[in-house]
Amino acid sequence: MPLQKWQWKYWHQPGHIWRSTSCITMVGVVALGKLWGRLANTVNVFNGERLQKAISERENGLPLVTVSNHLSCVDDPTLMGTLPIRLFTSPRKVRWIPGASDIAFTKLSHTIFFSLGQIVPVVRGDGVYQQGMDFMIEKLNQGGWLHFYPEGRVNMTKEFLRFKWGVGRVIAECERCPMVLPYWHIGMDKILPNYPPYIPRIGKRVTMLVGEAIDFREMLAQMRHENWTPMEIRKKITDVIQDEMRQLKERTEAIHYGR
Repeated sequence: MPLQKWQWKYWHQPGHIWRSTSCITMVGVVALGKLWGRLANTVNVFNGERLQKAISERENGLPLVTVSNHLSCVDDPTLMGTLPIRLFTSPRKVRWIPGASDIAFTKLSHTIFFSLGQIVPVVRGDGVYQQGMDFMIEKLNQGGWLHFYPEGRVNMTKEFLRFKWGVGRVIAECERCPMVLPYWHIGMDKILPNYPPYIPRIGKRVTMLVGEAIDFREMLAQMRHENWTPMEIRKKITDVIQDEMRQLKERTEAIHYGR
């Protein structure tokens, strides 16, 4: 089902009031995530400097795509709360993230709130070619930061899911090959369980491991030289990310469980 008109609240040139309200929204949500993750619980981040440098020190105009697993609906604010709050004071530098239209954009008030938080509505089942995906590629072409949950949903079973090809498309079709930085985390579903009663918990431990950046420039050049189809290219990119994430998962489990 396509997006309804009221579910889309983005403009190519948002006004000052929208940008200011967006900044207040994101700083407030991340501050709450920081309090929840740091004071009420314990979030241990390994190689966190890689993420901070990618956000704040990467070459001007270089797009950034971060990818992670998805364990809870509060993954984003809680884990972003591990970063310095100053990184969220400019909407132009804050991450964009896809959100399911049938969950986050079900009423106008929700649409406005999540849009101010730079969450982009995507319609599950509509494939890689849709309005939200085009918009996120546009943001990457402006040197922005996009975070992706390639599992495509909150993974309540914790099985290793087949990744969706949308992440492959945005990387392949970006005008400048983005920096791709993966991270894996464990324990977010303990902070906010995915089953009733949905009561936030305290005293839980979360482990987050940031991997090494993946450079797709050489691979993309070779695939284009060999005339791979767009579908083959985005599948290959997604497969590479999935393999890297599988290894990152194993390393994170070793840290978290002391193996």
